[in-house]
Amino acid sequence: MNLCAKMFAFGTLLVTASALASADVIGINSMPGSGAANSGTVGYAGGGPAPYGSSGSTFNVSPTSNTPWQEALPGSNWVSVDPHSGPNGGETTGTFDPNGVYKYTYSFSTIAGNTYSFTAPLQVMADDTTQLWINGTEIVPDGAIGTDVKCADGLPDCRSPYTLDSAQLAAFLAVINAGNTTNFTLTFDVDQTGSFYQGLDFAGAIQGEGAVPEPSSLLLLGTGLVGAAGSLFRRIRHA
Repeated sequence: MNLCAKMFAFGTLLVTASALASADVIGINSMPGSGAANSGTVGYAGGGPAPYGSSGSTFNVSPTSNTPWQEALPGSNWVSVDPHSGPNGGETTGTFDPNGVYKYTYSFSTIAGNTYSFTAPLQVMADDTTQLWINGTEIVPDGAIGTDVKCADGLPDCRSPYTLDSAQLAAFLAVINAGNTTNFTLTFDVDQTGSFYQGLDFAGAIQGEGAVPEPSSLLLLGTGLVGAAGSLFRRIRHA
């Protein structure tokens, strides 16, 4: 009887585990060139003027408080292809980045069959402004220098993060959930003007849920387990 009870309990646990969706949480955040845990690596794809026209590694240039830049978003860093960019490096070394478009990339992978949603909306800060693309689909368009909430404002500087609106978040998820691929690359085209600091910071998180088995399938599985337990119980009694 004890063995039968154990088998039935195991069968119940198996059914319950089968009914639970598999969860896959992916942090999307900017980190130095070594990459972010559980996600991808921020890289530099080139595009900027000399001496930053070629692809290369990125560096942590996160500022402290009381600078023209807001502190980095939680779980992220300000990054730049120029290790001396940003208020911390630029003010002490006198190194300023020439005008141009600096292209940063960030890649991550999902689990096939999962449906993803945001657990933390994607936020972006860039000096001066940035476009955002995912696998070639534009999500956030470019903005005007000096008036763009993404986030040059006035000088320009960057004092508050830009949170993707509901339409942009939906467009982002539509690309992920289309099912065409499980590999994704974010591209940030950071537009620099004024020959001062240049950098990028972003953070957010998505979670994927797997398909839940149909109730009829679970019922058949449970019935089979109960029948197997009953058959075993009768054999034990007969013995």
